[in-house]
Amino acid sequence: MHDIVKHASELEEQLIAWRRELHAQPECSFQEEETAAYVVDVLSSIPGMVVETNVGGHGVVGSLRAGVGKTIALRADMDALPITETNQVSYTSKNLGVMHACGHDAHTAILLGAAALIGELIQAGAITGTVLFLFQPAEEAMDSDGKTGAMHMLEAGVLKGVNMAFALHVCPWHEKETIQLHTGASMASFDVFKGRIKGTGGHGAYPHLGVDPVWLLSQVLPVLYSLPGRLSSPLEPTVLSIGKISGGDANNVIPAEVYVEGTMRCYDETIRESLGQEIKRAFHLANVFGGNGSCEIERGEPAL
Repeated sequence: MHDIVKHASELEEQLIAWRRELHAQPECSFQEEETAAYVVDVLSSIPGMVVETNVGGHGVVGSLRAGVGKTIALRADMDALPITETNQVSYTSKNLGVMHACGHDAHTAILLGAAALIGELIQAGAITGTVLFLFQPAEEAMDSDGKTGAMHMLEAGVLKGVNMAFALHVCPWHEKETIQLHTGASMASFDVFKGRIKGTGGHGAYPHLGVDPVWLLSQVLPVLYSLPGRLSSPLEPTVLSIGKISGGDANNVIPAEVYVEGTMRCYDETIRESLGQEIKRAFHLANVFGGNGSCEIERGEPAL
């Protein structure tokens, strides 16, 4: 163990370099071509590494095998977020409007480091068995079929024959050299709701002559925000957040439609299902006042 820690410490400068290079060249979900190519280049330099590309999209799977033993998988995500970086550092994002704001550059660098270290151990005959290194694309978004990169890689069979798998996520609220472990659920399920409320619009001076969807939304929002803690026990963690509201083009014209996007998270599948149904019902309140409300739920991953 002492030797492993020593060798890991010796990789520090290389890890920093990998992470900064990845940070400067971020790519959003389903667009990680250059990131995947960078990962392939590093993995290919490790003796004995077998590399498979385009797994479930831009996914990369590296494998090291030595003798007979169990198969262990280590996983990291690679995609960035559609955020404009304002940091003034030498490795600031070079891709306008895209940033590694969630630590996936660190995750990728960490897994590259693990691959280099385990490669040394296997070459030295210190361990036997198989280690898979799963570099997953598209953790942050779903495609038109409602699937993330994780779902696509699972469908590609990356966990076939795997005895145990490990993943991690950086925690900025913890001190360095701290590791947090969970028993049971570690992260909540993630679903997106997309709602529309249609009215008739009209002139700002004559709101009584039309149906104002903004006013209708003002009736719906309190119901949405009241759902957590009312559908389930307050002891059951449930979060509903609205991240996008859009509608209208002029300050004196009542729009004909408003659009809303948000997320819901929880740990319990029964609560997850009922919350989705109640969110849809909340948007239908607009119908009572002469408008038309509708809502779609895009189901993401279950609780981890």
